[in-house]
Amino acid sequence: MQDNNYQLCQSLSLKDRVYSALKNEIIVGALKPGTPLNLIELCNKMNISAAPLREAINMLAKDGFVMLNPRKHAIVSDISFEGLDTIIYLRSTIEPYAARISIDKIPQSRIASMRFVLRQILDCPTDAEGYVASDLALHELLHQYAGSRLLSEIITTVKEHSIRLRYSVERFEEDNSDARASVALISTMEHLEILDALESRNEDKVYSCVYNHIMNFGKRLKDRANLSMGLKT
Repeated sequence: MQDNNYQLCQSLSLKDRVYSALKNEIIVGALKPGTPLNLIELCNKMNISAAPLREAINMLAKDGFVMLNPRKHAIVSDISFEGLDTIIYLRSTIEPYAARISIDKIPQSRIASMRFVLRQILDCPTDAEGYVASDLALHELLHQYAGSRLLSEIITTVKEHSIRLRYSVERFEEDNSDARASVALISTMEHLEILDALESRNEDKVYSCVYNHIMNFGKRLKDRANLSMGLKT
C-alpha cells in the first residue's frame, strides 16, 4: 500500500476517514482478499492511534468488506461471484425506485453537467479513471435527491460491492484495453438514455431505463468474468 492512498478527507471524523480510505483500498483491490489487517502496521502507515482504526475495521466488518475471526483479528473478505445475483437483485429493486422518486427534484443543471461528462467518455472510452468516476457520479445522482439518507446508504453500500466485483474482473483484463473501452462505451450510452429519461420527467421511463441498465451490467459482468477467468486457467 502506498502512503498517498491514505490522504484522508478532513471534512469527516477520523474513524470515517480511516474507514473510507481502507474501504477504497479493498474495493480497488490494493488490499486483496485474505490480506490480514495488521493493527500496528496500519497505525504507523496512517499515523493514527488504534482506537479509530478498530472502529473503522468494525464498520468494514459490518458492511461485509472485512471478516473478524474469534480473536478479533481482521482479514479482507473474499470475493465471490455467487453473490452477484443478490447484488443485482438489490440494485435493480432499489435504484430504479430511488430514481423514480427523485425525478422531479433533480435540477436540470445537474442533468446538463452530467451529460457533458458522459459525452467526454464517449470521446475517450479508454480513460478508465474517467469512466469509473462518471459511473459513480451518474448512479449517485439517481438517489442523491431522493430525500432518504437510509436509502442512499443502502444503495451506496451495495454499489460498492458491485464495483469491487467489477474491479476483480478488470484485473484479469489488464492487458485488454479494447474490451474495457467497449464496455465503457456501451455503459455510457445506457447512462445517456437514463439522463434522457430524467430530462423527460417520465417516472415509468426512468424506472425502466435504470432497471434495464443494471440488469445489463450484471449480464456483462458475468460474461466478462467467465471469459477472463477462463482464459487465465
